[in-house]
Amino acid sequence: MSVAEDNPDGKIPETPERQVTSPFNLPAAILITAAIAGLHLFFLFHAGGFWRDEVNLINLASSHSLADMKKDSFPVLMPLLVHGWSELGFGKTDLSLRVFGTLIGLGIPAAFWLAAWKTRRAPPLLSISLFCMNSTLLVFGDSLRAYGLGSLFIVLTAAAAVPFLRQPSWRRTGWLALQFWSARFVAVRGRFAGGRKTCWRQ
Repeated sequence: MSVAEDNPDGKIPETPERQVTSPFNLPAAILITAAIAGLHLFFLFHAGGFWRDEVNLINLASSHSLADMKKDSFPVLMPLLVHGWSELGFGKTDLSLRVFGTLIGLGIPAAFWLAAWKTRRAPPLLSISLFCMNSTLLVFGDSLRAYGLGSLFIVLTAAAAVPFLRQPSWRRTGWLALQFWSARFVAVRGRFAGGRKTCWRQ
């Protein structure tokens, strides 16, 4: 019997979800995630003053002109988000601005959990161990630059790609396109993004 006869709709059958291979994987992943959250909180209260590029973004975000916000090495999304955060009353102190970066940083392991559980029904033990505990991600991902936000959207884009490849649909196409263009709009250029994509493949 041919594949076409077996599957008249032309849809790629979804493969069975892999179960957790070890009973220790889930508690280990939870403990590592808690440790990651602790590291982000430690950095939040010990990060010190803003560095030059962060100060530049804060100055751009304080503008009410979209044209002025575009005067950065990254596209306008990050200054817009910081501007919105400040308009909500959370940008009056250095610590409150740091909280915004910390929330983005904490979103990355959360995105790994979402991606792994949605695609494999298993905890992202390897991903959070190798990537989310990386000191480079901790420092630059929590900073008021677009590195963390771009990494977050890249993980979400990869998570959206898996169900689309398994069984394409217009809804999944739209969701994947939205995630892709969100990541592209943040436009994390250069070596950081390249290293991020390499880590995902491994």
